[in-house]
Amino acid sequence: MEFFIDLISAIIPYIRTAFLAIIPLGFIIFIHELGHFYAAKRCGIKVNTFSLGFGPKLIGFQRDETEYRISLLPFGGYVQMEGENPNEQTGTQGEFASASISNRAFVVAAGPAVNLLFGILVYWFVFATGINADSARLIGGLTGLPLGEKEAIQIGWVADDGPGAVGGLMPGDAIVSINGDPISHWAMFQTRIFTSANRPLDLVVERDGERKILSVIPDPEPSVRGDIGIIRVSSRTETVISHIEEGSLAAQTGIQVGDQIESINGKKLHNVPYFGYGVWQASEDWRIEKYQALYQSINENQDALTLGIRRGDETLTLELPVRWRVKASVQENSIAQNAGIQDGDVLVTLNGCQ
Repeated sequence: MEFFIDLISAIIPYIRTAFLAIIPLGFIIFIHELGHFYAAKRCGIKVNTFSLGFGPKLIGFQRDETEYRISLLPFGGYVQMEGENPNEQTGTQGEFASASISNRAFVVAAGPAVNLLFGILVYWFVFATGINADSARLIGGLTGLPLGEKEAIQIGWVADDGPGAVGGLMPGDAIVSINGDPISHWAMFQTRIFTSANRPLDLVVERDGERKILSVIPDPEPSVRGDIGIIRVSSRTETVISHIEEGSLAAQTGIQVGDQIESINGKKLHNVPYFGYGVWQASEDWRIEKYQALYQSINENQDALTLGIRRGDETLTLELPVRWRVKASVQENSIAQNAGIQDGDVLVTLNGCQ
């Protein structure tokens, strides 16, 4: 019995994923059939059935010559036109086969045309409104929150050796225009950068209430469609704690959900990447990977991070202990493997140094 329970528990996530994939696919099929339905009606072709879903009918009603129904399997839909089946053609007016060639072509093309139009509308809507990216799902504990209209085009992080830094961009700079064209949102800024590899761009930025003109040349990054430009900067987001593991060092220190991290070891933060995308909360360890901004904030002997935190109207300073754990990842036939080191071993001392 336990085997079947475990099996069902293992299968349920896959069923959920499949269901979530089928629903939007079914909607795409439905609007495709809706295009055929609309075109057939406009061309005077009789539509016997217009169904949302497939299989046995659940409910439905008749209006004029068309039966509208909802079927058992809500994955798409179908349109049944008079005379669509060659074996049922009688040559009477209103049949699909009796319509003119242009009308039949219009009916056939209407489905794909509606899908294309729907895709364009969705792309336009997403591009115009934007979407919120929650960085906490990647690094745990820190969420990139959307900012106001002005702050939405602010630079949050600049790589030290990147084209942005070479051109003079700094965290906190607000992008005003590129080559004289106003920039109203981050996606527009990214598009101009991506399409300008190896071409100088004149950026007008606002810094501390003053406007400055900077020249930036995006580096080329190879892609399947040619080089795209990159300047190695990211947008500004607020660094807000989204969750804390119970009993973790963060919880023991007094950090709370909703706290906004404003600085680390005295360095002001402008976004989540600056804090370090490689940092996440896991049990009692803050594990740290390769990102340079955080490395620069911690020396080898440091065992705590000084966090500047805003909690409501209060500004707090908290010391977060850091427990360093270096775990081994061993290559096959390497010196380390031959010495007996295994994957997952925790390095405690090196030449007597802890």
